[in-house]
Amino acid sequence: MSSKIIRFLCTLFMILFGYFLQNGIFSSVLFLQTLPNVLLFMTVTYAFLRGPYVGIAVGFFCGFLCDILSGGLIGFYTLIYLYIGWFSGLFNRFFYLDELVLPLILCGICDFLYGCYVYVLQFLLRGHFNFPLYLQKIILPEMVYTLIVAIVLYRIVLFIHNKCDEVEKRSARKFV
Repeated sequence: MSSKIIRFLCTLFMILFGYFLQNGIFSSVLFLQTLPNVLLFMTVTYAFLRGPYVGIAVGFFCGFLCDILSGGLIGFYTLIYLYIGWFSGLFNRFFYLDELVLPLILCGICDFLYGCYVYVLQFLLRGHFNFPLYLQKIILPEMVYTLIVAIVLYRIVLFIHNKCDEVEKRSARKFV
C-alpha cells in the first residue's frame, strides 16, 4: 500500500476514534455538564501538524460528520470546522515535535471562537442576549474540558503522525 493511503487511513481512523470518544465515552463522563470537543481538537491538531490544506480537509470531514449526525442544518458545523482547520494550519511552520504549549493555546483559541460562533448563530439571532451566562456555563467549561483531553490525546496523535512519517520515509528510500 502507498504511504499516502496509509496516512489517509490513519487520519480517517483517528477522526472516527475522536468522534466515538466524544459521543460515546465522554458523553457518559460529563464535566460541568459539558462534553469535550474532540473533533475540534482533531481538526486543530492535524492542521497544525500537516498544514492548512490538510486542515481544511480534516475540518470539512469533522464538520460534515457533526452536521450529519446532529440532525441540524447541513453546513453549519462544516463551515466553522473548515475555517478552524485553515486557521490552525497557518501555524504549521511553527511546528516542533516536543512542543505542547502552542497546540494547546491554538486549541483553546479555536474552541473559544467555535463557542462564540455557535452562540451568535444559534442563540443571539433568536433573541437570547445573555452572553456572559453562555460564556460561563457553556464556552469556558467546554474549553477547559477539551484542553484537559487534548493534553492526553495530543501525544497519541503525534505518535501516529510520526509513525506515518517513518513509513513515508522508508517508502521514499526504496525509490532512490
